[in-house]
Amino acid sequence: MSAMKLLCYLTGSSTVDIRPGKKDRAWMDETPDAYAYRCLPLSMANQHGWQLQCQVEFEAEWTGEPGKDAVHIICDEGVRPPVVSNFGAGILTFSHDAIFRTPREFNLWVTGPPNTFKDGIQPLSALVETDWLPFTFTMNWKFTRPNTRIRFAQGETYCFFFPVPRGVLEQFQPETLHLSADPVLERQHRHSLSRREFPKLLPQLRPGYTPPKRIHWQGWYTDGVYPDKSGSAPEHQRGLRLRPFRAGGADASEEPGPARADAPRTAAAPDQQAGEND
Repeated sequence: MSAMKLLCYLTGSSTVDIRPGKKDRAWMDETPDAYAYRCLPLSMANQHGWQLQCQVEFEAEWTGEPGKDAVHIICDEGVRPPVVSNFGAGILTFSHDAIFRTPREFNLWVTGPPNTFKDGIQPLSALVETDWLPFTFTMNWKFTRPNTRIRFAQGETYCFFFPVPRGVLEQFQPETLHLSADPVLERQHRHSLSRREFPKLLPQLRPGYTPPKRIHWQGWYTDGVYPDKSGSAPEHQRGLRLRPFRAGGADASEEPGPARADAPRTAAAPDQQAGEND
């Protein structure tokens, strides 16, 4: 599959700090033996997109009132803070001098850094149609506690985004079935339960048995194999290697194209247009 374009058009003289998502999290490092990294879905979510970094350090505090002036922003003298209080209601708005462009019928899911926690403030999520949007979008955080000073450090991630195909969710037809409807899945599920329950049964089967202090980690999901060893997942992923944004010039003839107000969303093919205009 050829690489699809994800473009970032800089709208001013300032730059943006964009990096592929990293799997590391401080709280995951601090779990016993860094055990949290054994949860592959967590690590995959951490890497599943690109992140925008704060380029200056600042602090912000909300008084609890609904007005725009209820959010106070503190930054070093002479430094332009990257945030404003644009909506009131304890919402802190990040802006960046960039327009993102995705291929046709691709949106950007915009949110805060996954599996990251910030006491007193919460990132808001948005779905943006970036295949036509001719201006920048903002990233918003909502204070959850008044009179608490929140600090964003230089280099800290304030926005996380990734492309999603438009209209895919509507194509799904959700159903609820009993597990017996899929005998193979039922057999694999029962086998996994028996393997997990066996260490608990050993003390009953063998009087005097002392379980080991460290239980062997099965790692079926991480390895992408079925518990009964009947096979493996053909397209299993254990990590992501996203391309970084690089400097370059976009060819207007390629996807994604430039924003044009006069271009119809469902334009006919060139030969069809020519035939209709004859």
